[in-house]
Amino acid sequence: MADQVDIASEVEELERSLRIAAATHKSAEPSPEFCECGRAIPLARRELLPGVQNCVICQEELERR
Repeated sequence: MADQVDIASEVEELERSLRIAAATHKSAEPSPEFCECGRAIPLARRELLPGVQNCVICQEELERR
């Protein structure tokens, strides 16, 4: 019978796998030319990260939270 540490470890591994899958998923939708804040999303960023929705400044702010 698995103890609580084993169960917690399995849950942590599953969560990590889901976060990795979400981060590496490529969107089929084209990226907008402008962020919701009104700043342009550079073409190089849109090509490198298909489906990107945020400019670099807004993305950095989201990641800090």
